[in-house]
Amino acid sequence: ETSGGIPGPFEAWLVHRGLETLDVRFDRMCSSAEVVARRLQGHPAITGLRYPGLEGDPSHNLARAQMERFGFLVSFELASEQKAEEFINNCELMQAATSFGGVHTSAERRSKRGDAVSAGFVRLSVGCEPVEELWAAIEASLDRITD
Repeated sequence: ETSGGIPGPFEAWLVHRGLETLDVRFDRMCSSAEVVARRLQGHPAITGLRYPGLEGDPSHNLARAQMERFGFLVSFELASEQKAEEFINNCELMQAATSFGGVHTSAERRSKRGDAVSAGFVRLSVGCEPVEELWAAIEASLDRITD
């Protein structure tokens, strides 16, 4: 048997409208994620940085062979659950959310959801904000939690 939800006319219109700018949004998000990931590499609060667009990432060669862009998700570890929460909650251009791919940057701690990751593990979904403003907000939040 086949079943499933059927979107209403308004919801279908919203999807159609969003598809018109999808390529522009995706391009901006991927470009910004590359900049942010490269800058995160040098920050003392960050360990375990993962982003397939970085040459040293274990998935870089496979991603380069399979993908045109490296996406907008960046993951890393901070020293503790408290530091991860402070980073996410005190970054003025970031929302604490589990729904990724929106125009606004969001982040989450996966250990909150029961995933087998360290308490300070953060997944960051880079949005469409101007990259220099976004980086300034991320860096300021990281600097506040650095010992």
